[in-house]
Amino acid sequence: MAIKTPELISGVKNEIKEEKKLTYKNLKSEEAIDHIKRVLTSQEDETLTYYIHNERGAEYLGSYQYTNSDWAIFTNKNKIEAINHNEFEISFIENIFKTLDPIIDLDFRRMDTYDGSALDIYSATSIDDGKEPDLVGMSINQSSNMGSWWDIIWLDTDNKETNNDNDLNTIIHEIGHSLGLSHPFDEPNNELWSTKDTVMSYNMGPDGWNTWFSRLDILALQSIWGRENDQGFISIDGLSSDFEFTRTNQDKFNLKGEIGVEEITYLEKINFLDQSFLVKEDIKDTFSIIKGVDDITGQLFRLYNTIFDRFPDINGFKYWIGLNELKLIDLKETTELFISSDEFSNKNGFDISDGLFINQLYLNAFDRSPELEGFQYWMNQLESNLSSRTDVALSINNSHESRFHFMENTSTTFLETIPKDIY
Repeated sequence: MAIKTPELISGVKNEIKEEKKLTYKNLKSEEAIDHIKRVLTSQEDETLTYYIHNERGAEYLGSYQYTNSDWAIFTNKNKIEAINHNEFEISFIENIFKTLDPIIDLDFRRMDTYDGSALDIYSATSIDDGKEPDLVGMSINQSSNMGSWWDIIWLDTDNKETNNDNDLNTIIHEIGHSLGLSHPFDEPNNELWSTKDTVMSYNMGPDGWNTWFSRLDILALQSIWGRENDQGFISIDGLSSDFEFTRTNQDKFNLKGEIGVEEITYLEKINFLDQSFLVKEDIKDTFSIIKGVDDITGQLFRLYNTIFDRFPDINGFKYWIGLNELKLIDLKETTELFISSDEFSNKNGFDISDGLFINQLYLNAFDRSPELEGFQYWMNQLESNLSSRTDVALSINNSHESRFHFMENTSTTFLETIPKDIY
């Protein structure tokens, strides 16, 4: 993988950008991931070692090929004129790994030799791969009888006269490749993106060259390696309402969100920006209360999601279950109280319109906006006083779609025949 000399772009039209929306999934290289995981098998558990080359002189970073039951040098074409890293560059590289360590589930350790190291990092005044004359960086996946590793080369464009962001961007770009990242959509020169969107772009951002991974880059790395969990917990830069807890039929517990499905069975705690959850006491124990889809426990579990867009707090969950099982209150009355609660009003406004009310329930329950026909039906019901907001919420809560979503997320089977939804 190689970087060509980037050029500044003047701007990007938002409407074009939306047609080809960049996500973390478009920043993952299966080839690079496969190689770095082979590298990791020869390392210490989840520790990747790195070596910062600090000698001057010509280096041939050849490629190897397995033939006749043995490894042999295949080519010496990758020639560089190596140069020492200065103190700032060494510190910059070290800080990349120090900052990544608590973010992704990898540990990093610097080595004083390339003998056995996973990532070998070279500064160079010239790079010659025999094909492209304008390279500013390369990341070469290597394998031999000594194991697997990455050779990472970055071109010092001003011979150590300054510590410019262009060079620093090249360093973090190539390290990104070695950890499994690809160019966006494999189109590094595409003007739809810049280093503001991802350091894997070749285009300078509006504020210059980015020298740290973007949010999308971090999400891509976390989807490859997982979040750091060495201390028995994970920390998430997001709100709990943007995630779902799920249980599988193997009694494993997962978190569904921005990077897909993450197993949390063996964790102790999950920290969000707005609150924390103890995995056993708050999550596992809550799931253990559920008896079925049509049981009051299943209906109330869904109601928390439909009205509040959140996982039930276990004490509140038990409280409302108790009231309903003792017939002190019924589900309709519970729904009415949920809608009139301060929690609902604080989140959605104290004078929310019927249209916004319907839309919010669909978003909460189904993670989507209502289809036009369904929206118009419920609006007519409310405007004609044929249904109350409580009736609408109950219908959505007990709909086929809501119940099926519940079944998928809780591994709970239906206790009754599923009625056909109105919408």
